[in-house]
Amino acid sequence: MSMYSDKALAIIGRVRDEIGDRENRQNSISIRCTQPNTTSAILTIADETLTIDILPADDSSYPSTIAIDVDLADFGSLYDLVGNINDTGGYDVKVLGNDGSRDCRDLVPVSNLDILTKTATLQNRHWFSDAQIYSWVTDILRRQFSDYDIDTIEEEDELYISILAAMHGCSLRMADAAKYYGINVDGVTVNRGALVSQYQILYNNLQERLSDIGYTIQQGKLMHPSHITGRNVPTSQIVNATPVRFISADVSGSDVTLTWRQCIDRDWFAYEVYRNSGSGYENIKTGYTRTLVSYEDTDLEPGTYTYKIRNVISLAVPKDLSYPASPPSEMRKYADSREIVVVVPEV
Repeated sequence: MSMYSDKALAIIGRVRDEIGDRENRQNSISIRCTQPNTTSAILTIADETLTIDILPADDSSYPSTIAIDVDLADFGSLYDLVGNINDTGGYDVKVLGNDGSRDCRDLVPVSNLDILTKTATLQNRHWFSDAQIYSWVTDILRRQFSDYDIDTIEEEDELYISILAAMHGCSLRMADAAKYYGINVDGVTVNRGALVSQYQILYNNLQERLSDIGYTIQQGKLMHPSHITGRNVPTSQIVNATPVRFISADVSGSDVTLTWRQCIDRDWFAYEVYRNSGSGYENIKTGYTRTLVSYEDTDLEPGTYTYKIRNVISLAVPKDLSYPASPPSEMRKYADSREIVVVVPEV
């Protein structure tokens, strides 16, 4: 039985779909019981618990400590789990492959697996466990959607939040992989620099997916001063503006009230409200406060109007830590929300 609700599992599944991690089984651990005077050794993995039941040949001479019953959540990686079981004594356990950093909770459940007469191979189900993806989603909700938890995400936001969570996971994995140019595990040298490139490609692909669901991210000219050269140099492409969620445009008489959900609190940013009356978009409002999440467009003529909200971030932080007097321009990135079309009726 999963520790997560059906709703949470559905969101985790959406994230898996975005990163292509629906079914990626790989051999992770080999294990065999080597205790003498043993009639049977049966391994079971269920409900994130690993147990090994031992039937000794001679009860009076057999120690009781060789049976295993552990909570997989107590171990940070496969390396930790393997080390713990080997330290118990009476087992020969090895990590298979080059990645012992996998989450133990993602081991494929097994039942009544004989590990006395032959060596058994355990597998991971995915590249990333439910617990890892769950943490990505909750991070995004805490930063950008504080009025949601994973069980209360509205259906219309599920895909958007899932893509953001997948991008967040890529950023975390890039940061982790970038810490090491190369590592050596059990005599096998692994160049983790290649992982950074792969996660960057996946991140960029996910970013493009946002435009498929109505969130268009565009990049302005974003530079920052180099402490080495003293000149402006491009900022890392990993830093990107995130679209706000445009909630509604409600019409009352000749007035339209726009509401949207607050964006991530990162760097300095402004909300720019754009209206298209039929001849192209014009900026009708710019707000420099992080709490601005609504705007009332009043005294409109009857007709059709299209609105969108632009979130602008800037790395040009003023020395006095105040909001800029004008919208960031040269040193900025921005992201547009989806468009909403409204009709102001004849009075």
